Amino acid sequence: MGGIGGIGRGGIGLRAVAVAVAWCAGGLGAALPAAAQGLGNGFGAGAWSAARPYALAVSSGVSHWQTDCGLALVCDRNAAGLRVTGAWVFRPGLSLEASYVDEGQVKARRWLVEEQALQTTRLRVRGAGLGVAWWVPLDSRWWGVLRAGAAYHHVRFDENLDAASTLPALRETRSSWDPALGLGVSYRLSARWQLDGRLDWTDTRLRPPPSSLIGGGTVAAHQWGVGLTYGF
Repeated sequence: MGGIGGIGRGGIGLRAVAVAVAWCAGGLGAALPAAAQGLGNGFGAGAWSAARPYALAVSSGVSHWQTDCGLALVCDRNAAGLRVTGAWVFRPGLSLEASYVDEGQVKARRWLVEEQALQTTRLRVRGAGLGVAWWVPLDSRWWGVLRAGAAYHHVRFDENLDAASTLPALRETRSSWDPALGLGVSYRLSARWQLDGRLDWTDTRLRPPPSSLIGGGTVAAHQWGVGLTYGF
């Protein structure tokens, strides 16, 4: 399983991401004063700045979970995701962000021989996050962004069996605070609109029921997304 340790099961753990973000931040920090001076009063956060200190962003994309599905015949770790973010520029180049996140679901299936039933386990993750974004001007229209914060995740496990079985269906929920990091790039379309591309990571602590096909522990996940931001 992936997780905080680094690279696992074809994915990147949160610790490896944190090291990469810190390295990028160090390099960009050295270049930031000159870049900001070159842009003059235009230095802010993408299409919004001190003149427009608030923004609303919506992005959609694909989430991938680095979880173990054990003996499942089918394990779908990819799902459509959604992210809605409200932001406030509290100083040039820095914004406070509050987000609603739908990380999608993981689905696993296996055939139970004794019960003659198809067992299906679904893991659905939604949450809300709070963090800080650091916006770095690349030129007059392009911006890079580094994000760090925390997310409160609500995890729901659903387990079902087909009608041939007498075993009951199961639903359990868990909640936890988890770390979150992100990278992004934005292109200013107009004075109020910008186009965003983003990649967000999190480590979610899963505590599934004993019969779950989806493994527990600390599970790394990332979400690719494309969206729009409106500044006001």
